[in-house]
Amino acid sequence: MSSFLKQLHLRSWWESVTGRRLAPYVPTPQHVVERMLSIASVAPGETLHDVGAGDGRMLITAALKCRARGVGYEMDEGLVETAQRLIAEAGVASSVTVLRQDALSADYSSADVVTLYLSDHGNAAVLPLLKKATAVRAARGLPGARVVTFYFPLSDEPPAKTAKVNGISLFMYQLEAAGHGRGGG
Repeated sequence: MSSFLKQLHLRSWWESVTGRRLAPYVPTPQHVVERMLSIASVAPGETLHDVGAGDGRMLITAALKCRARGVGYEMDEGLVETAQRLIAEAGVASSVTVLRQDALSADYSSADVVTLYLSDHGNAAVLPLLKKATAVRAARGLPGARVVTFYFPLSDEPPAKTAKVNGISLFMYQLEAAGHGRGGG
């Protein structure tokens, strides 16, 4: 592991423990990325938002394998630079970007799919924003977003789907505005 990644890893764990981060930086394994996209049934032309995008692997994979558009939110400047470089190298810069932005200030109303590998605390912090975006989408006549989480459930609501990867749970929620379906209104 490079010294940059070691420092980032330690700093992110400390910031997570002290509540200044939604989760520590832990890259999602590629086989988990692919399973998360599969459980969400990401379709060509859909827009995926990745919270804590890290090096952009979720977005790059969604663009290459699903032909989806993507927006990622990442606070670490070095990871944003790495993600943008990898996105350019993969040839998907016209459909994918990673922004240096706090996920708690993001607008999720364009998201068909949202992916999260946060903590219980992080998921709970993002959930109200996802519900607000769901109401905006409903007002536009659009369905709510499909939200896929790795390891930590999104809420106490039952997920629409679950899967296991190496014994660790994935949860897929179909968020709908109150009175418009099941799983997050």
